[in-house]
Amino acid sequence: MLNEKFAQELNMILRANYIKKGGHIMAKLFADNSKIIDEVKKQKQDVIDKIKGIDSTLNLNPIPEKPEYVSDVTYLDEKKYDEQDIKDKAENSLSSYKNQNEFNIEKNYQNEKTKNEQNIEDTLKELASGEKDIKDLANKAKEEAKENSVSRGLGNSSIYSTKIDDIENEKTIALSEIKSQAESKVNDLKRKSADLERQRDTALANFEIEYAVKLQKEIDSLTNDITDYNNKIVEYNNKLKENEAKKKAEFDEKYKKEVERVEERNQEILKFLDKYGYGALNAQINKQKVDIVNEYLNTLDKQTALLVLMEDESFKNLIGEAEFNKILTQVKERKY
Repeated sequence: MLNEKFAQELNMILRANYIKKGGHIMAKLFADNSKIIDEVKKQKQDVIDKIKGIDSTLNLNPIPEKPEYVSDVTYLDEKKYDEQDIKDKAENSLSSYKNQNEFNIEKNYQNEKTKNEQNIEDTLKELASGEKDIKDLANKAKEEAKENSVSRGLGNSSIYSTKIDDIENEKTIALSEIKSQAESKVNDLKRKSADLERQRDTALANFEIEYAVKLQKEIDSLTNDITDYNNKIVEYNNKLKENEAKKKAEFDEKYKKEVERVEERNQEILKFLDKYGYGALNAQINKQKVDIVNEYLNTLDKQTALLVLMEDESFKNLIGEAEFNKILTQVKERKY
């Protein structure tokens, strides 16, 4: 049905195109009113659809089939993992830390070991140099003793022999002393090398303990992160499920009410039929159709109403020829 505002606007536009001639009014729709006519036709179709709906309203209707509920909800997936995956990830995150610390321990050990080995090598060189110096001094002393003895005419004397023996004894004692000192120092350095290796092994063992603690903390942190994430996902999905359950309940309730409405309406119709019969029901149906047509036509001016009625036989087919003719006569008898 045309609303009042639209009906008034339509009347104003159409009346603006009336041509007065000899005291009579002729309705002439110009070409530029085609849009208005199209709108009137659209409104007419709406009225026709409404009239057709009367049949389903005042006739027995089957219980509607329950439509399938289709959910459009997308749930989020929880993170899947196993202990080995988390351990691998934790180890990867700590790999630089582990490698650097192990490298530093090994580097310190190698540096100290190299210094110690160099000290041993230097000590042995010093020993060799010291032995050479002692031997050179002894040889020089022997030459001087020989020259002195010869100059005094004692070249083969017991005094010369005693002097040479003394020089040899002193050389032996000096060589033994310097060798003993060198051997003692080398042994100390070798013990230090063993100590350095033990210190390196102890440092590595201590670091392994430190690393194991740190690794476990990282594993716990990653596990907690995943657990927190999955808890949030579960909470989110549960809210979706709760909302979906409400929507499903509303969907079921809407269908239930529609079934109840159809059943209630069918009961009213059956009671009406039982009391008045099909003739009265059909008369009631046709009366409502006629009322709808009249209500719609009353929103139009006379000429537009006639145009709508005579355009085709749609109204005649819906309300019957007799009722249609009555309405047509009523419209023709209108002054405007």
